[in-house]
Amino acid sequence: HVSVAPREAKPGVEQQYSVRVPTEGQVATTSVYLEVPEGVTITDVPYPEGATHEVKQAGNRIVGITWTKEIPPKQRAEFV
Repeated sequence: HVSVAPREAKPGVEQQYSVRVPTEGQVATTSVYLEVPEGVTITDVPYPEGATHEVKQAGNRIVGITWTKEIPPKQRAEFV
């Protein structure tokens, strides 16, 4: 169950979000895709340690982010 914190966005306020990805089964998680909701503007995607990321854009707007990292079973990773 992937979670995003904070859980709610405040209109007109710049916030930093963390995406927490646990591996709950017996097979490693290798990537996660975040679809950015309409009305949310992403200004920066930091490079996470030990992982890569790719952004999907529509014009100048980031509409999706794919993080790639092997997360072993029973462990988790956090992406900002």
